[in-house]
Amino acid sequence: GGRTARTRLGISLLLLLFLALLCTVPWLTMHMRLENIQTDLQMYSDGHVDSAVGARLQFLSLAWHAFVEHPWAGVGVDRFGVLVQQLPACQAPGPVVCKLGHAHNDLAQWSATLGIPGLIGILALYLVPAFNFLRVIAKGRLWVPLGSAWAGLMLVVVYVLSGITQSMFAHATTTSLYAILIGLLLGLSLREAAIRDSAE
Repeated sequence: GGRTARTRLGISLLLLLFLALLCTVPWLTMHMRLENIQTDLQMYSDGHVDSAVGARLQFLSLAWHAFVEHPWAGVGVDRFGVLVQQLPACQAPGPVVCKLGHAHNDLAQWSATLGIPGLIGILALYLVPAFNFLRVIAKGRLWVPLGSAWAGLMLVVVYVLSGITQSMFAHATTTSLYAILIGLLLGLSLREAAIRDSAE
């Protein structure tokens, strides 16, 4: 409809404006570390891992090797930091990367530390709520992104996207927030679905 179309267009324009600001305003670009990506990649190709991008690429490689070597049980919870300390770059004091204790990627972190059960666990944390929200959306034909089911689905998507460059479940605050909000939104969406079913 007209109002819905205008709302969607307005949201799309705001997102495009935000992305344009991220890429053009120096302060925002510096804060988001976007201007350092090319330099970090060049440094990483030269063997230097002490940068935001270099550390994350090194951690992905480290997590992959840990998963391949210990696929069934992983290296153990809170043991990823030990692997970081064993990196050749960490044998000499100084690099900031050596002080980081997790993989800065949820999938890599859980796979490396818990093996296949961890991989299944992190996928379940994302996919089970997403499936339930999608089921409520499909059953209620909620094609306009409004309501608790859509909010819950978007929360899962935000955590998945954030989990690409950060270990969201390595911190108590973000873990608790995910559990509480997902539980509340799932409960609300099921309640809304029950009200719709009783009204039909």
